[in-house]
Amino acid sequence: MDTDTLIDYTAFQLKTAYCTQRSRAQSVNFFLRNDKWDKHFRKAAEICVSNGFKPSLFMEVQFFCNKPWPAITALGSARAKACYMDKRKVYVDTVRTAVNVQVEIYEALAKVRDAEELLNDSNLDFDPLFRYLVAEINELHETADRYRRAAIMEYTLCSEYDSMYGGMIPEWLRAQAQATRGSVVEGRDE
Repeated sequence: MDTDTLIDYTAFQLKTAYCTQRSRAQSVNFFLRNDKWDKHFRKAAEICVSNGFKPSLFMEVQFFCNKPWPAITALGSARAKACYMDKRKVYVDTVRTAVNVQVEIYEALAKVRDAEELLNDSNLDFDPLFRYLVAEINELHETADRYRRAAIMEYTLCSEYDSMYGGMIPEWLRAQAQATRGSVVEGRDE
C-alpha cells in the first residue's frame, strides 16, 4: 500500500466527515468549495494513519470536543490528537458494536444464503475488512482479492480492530499496517 495514497484517501474521508458534521451542526448543506484547507486535512490524515485512528471517529470526537465545530486549522494539531485519545473509548465502542452487528447479520443470513453471495451483496452494510476476513476463512480467494486493498486501508486506519477480530487478522496485514503507520511517523519527523 502506497502511504501517500492512503494519506490522500484519509484526508478525503476527513474532509467529507467534516462537511457532514458541520452540515448537521449548522442545519445547512456545508461543503468546502476550494482546496485551500486540504493541507490541514492532510495533517489530520497523517495523525490518523500514523496512530491507526478511524477518520470518521476522529472527526466525530473533534466535533464533540470543539463546540459548535472545530477549526479546520486545528485538526492536525497535538491538541486534536489528545482530544481523540481522551475521548476515543466511547467512540471505539461504536466500532465494536458495528463489528458485532455485522457478525450477527452474517451468521443469521448464512443459514439461508452462501458466503460468497452474502459477501458480494452490496445491500449488506459489511465493511471491507469484514468481507475480506470472512472470504479468507471460507477460502473464497477471488472475493478476498476483490476486498483486499480496501481491507488494508480499513485495518490500517483503525488499530482497535485487533481487539475485535483478534486472531482473524493475518500477520502480513498487521505487519503492513504497522509499517505504513511507521513510515508516516518517520515522514513527519523529517
